[in-house]
Amino acid sequence: MNNTLLNGLNINSIRHPKETAYTAEIFARYYNGKHQIAKRFGATRILEIGIRAGYSAHAFLTANPAAKYIGIDLETDDYGGYSEYNTTDHALKLLKDFDHTILIANSHSISKLYGSFDFIHIDADHSFVGAYMDMILAWHSLTDNGVMVVDDYLHLPAVKRAVDEFIVQNKCSHELISDTQNGDMIIRRAK
Repeated sequence: MNNTLLNGLNINSIRHPKETAYTAEIFARYYNGKHQIAKRFGATRILEIGIRAGYSAHAFLTANPAAKYIGIDLETDDYGGYSEYNTTDHALKLLKDFDHTILIANSHSISKLYGSFDFIHIDADHSFVGAYMDMILAWHSLTDNGVMVVDDYLHLPAVKRAVDEFIVQNKCSHELISDTQNGDMIIRRAK
């Protein structure tokens, strides 16, 4: 396995030293998939709900280095966080050279996001209600030509069900990217 990522960086320069959730091959597929999606859509304002250790944020920003990024994370052991190491500190180190803001907050306690975003990534609460609520919150800040990317579509049945219902309720156009680690659903406003 080659440890070089699409942006030319070595996996070990990105991955937290205590990371145990991903093998090098899985990490590369996840990271490279996020990088390719962000590069394809050319994001300028990025919102991410659920940043964990900042891997996807870093992939998005290396694909679009001039973009402004806002990440929201609850910083909890649930939904991919780890108490044995501080994932937010790692994210801050990864993002130090980019225009970024990280908010430590429960996205479910936020009633409205201020500003608009052309690229939104959802990877936080993996319950049906949690994923659906995050999509609703983000949807109102998505620009007309923007995309909302929901992670774990093929991996977690509750997320898949929330996405499917959201697409039907909001009459969205959508595209499944199945060759990423857990399947990413790209959602757009119907034209």
